[in-house]
Amino acid sequence: MDKTIQVSHIKQLRSIAMEFQTEQLTKCLDEVIAGHKNSCGLYGEKTELINTLARAGVVKQLVNDGASYAEAIRELGKRMRSFINA
Repeated sequence: MDKTIQVSHIKQLRSIAMEFQTEQLTKCLDEVIAGHKNSCGLYGEKTELINTLARAGVVKQLVNDGASYAEAIRELGKRMRSFINA
């Protein structure tokens, strides 16, 4: 898997959520925010990494709560649109 972050690619977001556990995503997010190299091995612009790791964390949590990956990604999109339209 090419681990360069490209938020526009839903497949990449899905594969990150599938590859890592919630705790790992949170740890990587904390590392990026702190300005350190992340232990997930992902690279890219800091803002892109933060956004992608946060989104993947939401998707993973929804999956852990019983949603399929497709349902979780749709729910993430719905939440993002409702936030933008608020």
